[in-house]
Amino acid sequence: MAAALAGGGDPLAAVVVLEAPAARAQRRPGIARALRLHALRRLVSRQARQAHRLWRLEQEAKAEFVRGAGPVPDWPKGVDQHHIPENEINRASTAAWLCERAPRLLAVAGSPILGGELLAVPRDGTLNMHSSLLPRYRGTRAEFWQVHNGDLDCAGLTIHYVDTSVDGGDIVRHHPLNPAPGDGPWLMRARNQLGGLTIYPETVRAVLEGRTVRCPQPPVKERVYRYSDITPDATRTVLKILRQARRQQGRVNNGEV
Repeated sequence: MAAALAGGGDPLAAVVVLEAPAARAQRRPGIARALRLHALRRLVSRQARQAHRLWRLEQEAKAEFVRGAGPVPDWPKGVDQHHIPENEINRASTAAWLCERAPRLLAVAGSPILGGELLAVPRDGTLNMHSSLLPRYRGTRAEFWQVHNGDLDCAGLTIHYVDTSVDGGDIVRHHPLNPAPGDGPWLMRARNQLGGLTIYPETVRAVLEGRTVRCPQPPVKERVYRYSDITPDATRTVLKILRQARRQQGRVNNGEV
């Protein structure tokens, strides 16, 4: 994405790279090793069987993303980099670093909620890429809840302006995903991310060139989803939905339906 934004008449000038805490970054590989080493436990433990199935679905999604994205390139030459822990994004020092570069526009992806001081830095505002067709499914891991609630018609990407609300700023572009019932939230997220590699830079260019229209979001009475909402019970519900959908698709493919 950075490479796509680096050229042109108003190129990418700087990036702020958010780094997860070490404990969080190491947690998933530890789970993966445990799952491989304790195959027998999967046969007798419901929780372990669920964890193993979840891991397999995540690996399926990761493999599709790697196939579609290809090798990860280096950061573009000439682009300033500022590496910070993700919990320092709203510190005054981060805003000061950006102010020194006088950005016209910020484009964020996967960022925590940005504070007012940071949002005041870019002259033309801040854009975000969200993995749902807003105004539905604001917050985190929208794909999970779209599957959980049977709302696949809300799947896709929204490019929107960022304000002090959660995913509530003016919409610039919608891009539907159109998933199949058995795809699952992890595969959907991988495909959203693949689409964003092209769609997001295209939209940023269009905004910089004055070729977009800002559409205010209509009010919706819907919860804002958090990471903490993804409980073991919610995960079991999603896995059951996927198991049933894939079995149904298998019967269709075999001519049984």
